[in-house]
Amino acid sequence: MGPSARVMLTETRPDSQPNIVEQARIGGVAGREAGRFVYCESRFRWRHESPTLAHNANLSIKAIDALGAFAEMAEGVGDDKLAREYKALSKEMAKKWIDLAKEGDHYKLAFDSTNTWSQKYNLVWDDLLALKLFPASVKNTELAYYKTKLNQYGLPLDSRKDYTKLDWELWTATLADDDATFRTLVAPLGKWLDETPTRVPLTDWYDTKTAKQQGFQARSVVGGLCASFRYPLSY
Repeated sequence: MGPSARVMLTETRPDSQPNIVEQARIGGVAGREAGRFVYCESRFRWRHESPTLAHNANLSIKAIDALGAFAEMAEGVGDDKLAREYKALSKEMAKKWIDLAKEGDHYKLAFDSTNTWSQKYNLVWDDLLALKLFPASVKNTELAYYKTKLNQYGLPLDSRKDYTKLDWELWTATLADDDATFRTLVAPLGKWLDETPTRVPLTDWYDTKTAKQQGFQARSVVGGLCASFRYPLSY
């Protein structure tokens, strides 16, 4: 178990309030819903004005890592049988994800959407929690593709619009195992900070072609920029 995953372990509660592992053991909720959970059948969106999207490949990564983290939690409270079950399930789902999302030289925005792409920033949790459910080839394939999609002021969130999210851009950049790739993805952010015509407290939602703010400012989510601090790069 990775040290970050240990932090996630639920504390023991009174008998009248069973912990999350005990609840799942009794009800089997995660097991029953795993297929729908990972396939993202619901039409999610990251903000209320944005387009809804079912079968979102990036959100599916988070769901798969959640199953892997649950396995770590089960192991932490001594339920080895449940841990083995969910570890095997999460690994199986990760392999299925690759088959569903692969599209030539990259991975799709949604499983049933051809000629699309998106930032797979949720792969950061696979690294942070040391789950290693997805092979390094997945992030390396995506990072190589992102270099071809960079605009003057950053990497768009996905193939639908030119806007991006600052915190998620940094999550994506921290997937890089080498300084050169990290610098390539981060350099446009510095240019944006210098040249944006929208001089407001730091926004996390902006256009990668015009550098203009799209919305949001001075939000706590910019703390997500600190995700890069754990990576031993020489920048």
